[in-house]
Amino acid sequence: MPRFQAAVSDVRKRLGIPETGIPYDERAEWFADFYRNADEDTAKRYGGAYGYELLPPNKELLDELDNLRLEFNLDPRWLHPLFNYIFSADKSLEPPSQKSAWPSPRMNDVRLPKEQQRVTSLSIRIEKDTTIHDIEDIWDDIRKYQAYMDADIPSRRDPIQLETVDRYRNIIKLRADGLKYQEIAEKYPDKFNSAEDVRSFKNKQEARFKKRTSLRHLPSLWWHK
Repeated sequence: MPRFQAAVSDVRKRLGIPETGIPYDERAEWFADFYRNADEDTAKRYGGAYGYELLPPNKELLDELDNLRLEFNLDPRWLHPLFNYIFSADKSLEPPSQKSAWPSPRMNDVRLPKEQQRVTSLSIRIEKDTTIHDIEDIWDDIRKYQAYMDADIPSRRDPIQLETVDRYRNIIKLRADGLKYQEIAEKYPDKFNSAEDVRSFKNKQEARFKKRTSLRHLPSLWWHK
């Protein structure tokens, strides 16, 4: 495609990249310079599109990539392959290897302990060539994120604390070991005054857990060790 090659050459000239690409032993410093002088938020710009974290946070470079992609009607999956092709000057442009559909979850905070993490919304990102089979291929990943979704919207006035979950689990374990409610109350006099207190706590939490699904088994996501 002579027109495409000419457009790539023009991009290289504007970015100061030699036609032969960045020499291999200079690439690490070239990459590092983008991050030292970051002037673009790639996550905000691309909305979490697959592979955005691999692109340098440089507005001029990303503008060039987007313009090139749009000129030749390429979807966002081509951003990183185009970037590699422009700076490396490889003989051929490798097509994107990732699927054309992927889950796009929003989490409360991925830094929280696994048991406290929640998916607040979940969508599926697709491209113009996405098929139902592409969505079927990622369904296992979708189900993982669904496990982190609450059955209802958590109330800020009635949050379920991790300590409450641990306390409930302890009661269930003691009951499984054969202890009666009165024996549990006597074992923890600082928490319960009577057998009825223990029974009431257990029943109340089970009603809350049923709505919030706080006791579910949570599968490991890609950032979990």
